[in-house]
Formats: sequence, structure tokens, C-alpha cells
Amino acid sequence: YMLQQKKSVRYNTGAGTLPNDIAREITEDKEGNIWVATERGIAKFTGERCEFITSHDDNLWSLNDNAVYSLYCDEDNNLWAGTFFGGVNVMYSHFGMFDFLLSDSEEYSADSKVVSSIVEIGNELYIGTENEGVFILRPDGSTSQISTSNSSITSDNIHAICMDSKGSLFLGSDYGGLFIRQNGYSSFRNIRVGGNRLNQLLSNSIYSICNDSSDNIWIGTQYGGLYRYNRATGYPERFPEEFPSGMFIWDIHEDKTGD
Repeated sequence: YMLQQKKSVRYNTGAGTLPNDIAREITEDKEGNIWVATERGIAKFTGERCEFITSHDDNLWSLNDNAVYSLYCDEDNNLWAGTFFGGVNVMYSHFGMFDFLLSDSEEYSADSKVVSSIVEIGNELYIGTENEGVFILRPDGSTSQISTSNSSITSDNIHAICMDSKGSLFLGSDYGGLFIRQNGYSSFRNIRVGGNRLNQLLSNSIYSICNDSSDNIWIGTQYGGLYRYNRATGYPERFPEEFPSGMFIWDIHEDKTGD
């Protein structure tokens, strides 16, 4: 909206002034340029001039991912871009080209660009990712991985991780259901919608798992409601029954009073 002319101007793909109509963030740099983050790169407006900045496989100094979710211009006029699958990209004001910061093969790293969960189990960190399964980071710098390529899980998109007091490992995946590896076993058991008559899951997307102080396992799903794992049957059951079944449970936490 232009205050002086008291009129609004629309910027979109149809007018050729945006690379994509999903504009997630707008920021201004120290020189007065306007930067717009979209699902297909960044639009830069310098006065009436418009420039698109997108990812190019043959250019190491371009964006490494076009899905830009956040922008920030720091006090030194460096532009920081948070992307969906490319980590953090930064364009230094004196350089004029993008460099990127993400996981690599160095010590204490996980070979994935989208991290969904980080859980401390014993003296190890379990890192759930959206494209590479689970990475386990140890204090000595060594790592191991649980993925579809080396285990019986059938999804590498892991959003929830929990280990109970008996040493059983629970993994919640996106669209892949629940994976359980009992202590002493090497393979995972998969629980999905419609997989068994005892199975009460209404959603295959598990976003939260909590082991409470009474050793109950609580499971939160995407638009499938809340569940409690029944150790006698080996399956999750909706609990409580009056809780809305269509709820999206992002996280579950127990407070100091046991609620």
C-alpha cells in the first residue's frame, strides 16, 4: 500500500513480480531494498526494479533450496534465509552471494537438513529427522543411524522419540505409524491404522510420545487424537474416550505434580 498515492499495488506471479504467490516473510535491508521469502526463492525489490533469487544446481553460491520460510537482515546488512530443506543460507553484504550453513560430516553432526526432534537418552542424543531416520550422537563423537536402509522401520520421517524405563524404543513417524523395538530385540514392530483389530489408531502420523512418571506411554497424533499404550495388549488405545478424536497433538509434557 502506497500512502502518498493512497492506493495499493498487487505483487504476484501473474504480474511477474513474484516467483511464487506464497509469501512467507518480508524484510527490509539497510539500503532500503525489500526482500520477500516465497516457496520458490526470494524476490528483491530495489525501487521499481525486481530481481528473483533462486536455487541453481550449477551455482554453488546461489540459494541451496527455494523454499524460503524466514528472512533476517542483521546490523551488518547480512541477509539470513531459513529454508525448508537447505538449512540456513546467508548472503554477506560484502560478498553479494549466498553461502549456507547446515549439517555435514564433521564430528557431532547428523547427515540431514531437516531435524524434527532431539531427545536425550542416557548419555546419548537421539536426533529425529524428516528424511534420514534417527541419528544417535555419543559423547565420544561417534554416530550411528536408524533408517529404512539398515533397520525394519519403513519411514525415515521421524517426529517423536521415546525410550521407556524397560529400554523399549518408541518412534513416531509421519504417515508411517508407530514403531516399537523392545529391549533386547533388533527389529521394530509397526502399528498402523487398520493393521490389527486391537489397534485403535486413527492416524498414521505420530508427532509426540511421552513416558510419564507412572511409566505410561502417551501418544499424540496428527488429527487422530490422544492415545495411551496398553502394555497388556501391546497396542495404543484412545484415552480418554471423551477427548476429541480429531485433535492434532503437537507435544505432551508432564509437570511436577503429575498432570
